Amino acid sequence: MDIIRRFGFIGAACFLMACSHQNAQKTADEPIQAFCIDFNWSGKGYAGLSLPEDYSQADPKEHFEWYKAHGVNTIQSFCVSHNGYAWYDSDIVPKVPGLRSNFLKDLVDMGHREGMKVMGYFSPGTNVRWMKEHPDEVYDNQTMFHIVYTSEYLTYLGNVIYEAVSKTGIDGFMIDALFTAPRDSAEAMKWMPCERQIYEELFGEPFPGKEHITDEQVLEYKRRSTERCWDTISGWASHDAKSLLDQNDGIKRGWYGFAWPDSATTLPYTLESAQGDPRFRQNAMNIEEMTKFYKGNK
Repeated sequence: MDIIRRFGFIGAACFLMACSHQNAQKTADEPIQAFCIDFNWSGKGYAGLSLPEDYSQADPKEHFEWYKAHGVNTIQSFCVSHNGYAWYDSDIVPKVPGLRSNFLKDLVDMGHREGMKVMGYFSPGTNVRWMKEHPDEVYDNQTMFHIVYTSEYLTYLGNVIYEAVSKTGIDGFMIDALFTAPRDSAEAMKWMPCERQIYEELFGEPFPGKEHITDEQVLEYKRRSTERCWDTISGWASHDAKSLLDQNDGIKRGWYGFAWPDSATTLPYTLESAQGDPRFRQNAMNIEEMTKFYKGNK
């Protein structure tokens, strides 16, 4: 398996492949050169996340041409964004309001015709739509980690992952934000009725009560809850993309970059459109370096 190196806004993530034998063989033979135009963020919504409609004008053909021009062999796009809306024609999840295409499926079709892999994205610990629809089963803590892994939520998550893979033909998907709320150890557990039920499901014994539960039991609860979710699924300016060019140790690596899009174009900022913003300007410079590396690595 390739070592995956990432540059852009770094976060904890893993990748699951759902490839055919032919694509799996290609993955083994060719280092991953991936990029993601990150629809999760706009700064306008809950905890700085994107609003459902923020990038609804995105055109899959225009995005595909951007990826192709930048030398990627793997497109990282979205099944469901942090805001809880789908980028494909789902029967389970509401589609991004105003989106006129079957965006992810269209990207897959175009990518596969050009021999590229196309990946989706899920974020189990972050779903603003679910949070609003289940206010008594989440942590409204103004962070991206607010989901409690109830049995109902895990059933939803498992169903939508299966649907997205089968409906769009993606080669795999990225799992991000795999934490049960509250993630921060300084944030007290509420022990809502749904959490007490989860405790009893996970431990096979009655909940001991808020006054009696120990720190060790809390930690074990979070570990088991996150593990159950996993079983269901079975920094900006500080990064320098020039380091891509310094890897001469013979190790086969895959590469993955991502960037916050310009809301006007739905594509990453250019040096011109960054207009002096140090984060977006550095990302634009990194993308230029990434493109040189990707194209020179073919």
